[in-house]
Amino acid sequence: METQLRVIPHHHIHMECRFCKHTADVAVKVLLEKYDGSTTVGDIIRKARCKNCNRKSEPDFRLIWKIGNGYSEG
Repeated sequence: METQLRVIPHHHIHMECRFCKHTADVAVKVLLEKYDGSTTVGDIIRKARCKNCNRKSEPDFRLIWKIGNGYSEG
């Protein structure tokens, strides 16, 4: 079973491109404005395209949530 976005609305998905190592943190809250809540983290990862090198591949990723002014892996 994959995690649905509606279950983790306060998290971010941290992604790293496997080609150029560019990183990005995407707020799940922002993704929920574009995608249905039943969309999974796996769906987002499979659709990911690097904004730096424009290559499409499944990036390395982590779920993180914001605690105060910092982040914590989840």
